[in-house]
Amino acid sequence: LPTYSGDILEFKAFWGQFDGAVHRRRDFDNVTKFVHLKSCLSGEALQLANGLTVTAENYEELVKLLHDPSI
Repeated sequence: LPTYSGDILEFKAFWGQFDGAVHRRRDFDNVTKFVHLKSCLSGEALQLANGLTVTAENYEELVKLLHDPSI
């Protein structure tokens, strides 16, 4: 999987790969998805993830935060 640092210009390409490889997988629970997503992040994007506890609910929150171009 590619990494994502928070550069909004790179997000679409990153999410396209992550979405197919992890996000849409039904055999992964949201905690597992959170761990996979966090392992792909660096820079500002990782700082966002570090502010959240690894929980199923926070996976959805992290996805929302990463999709928000104002952050």
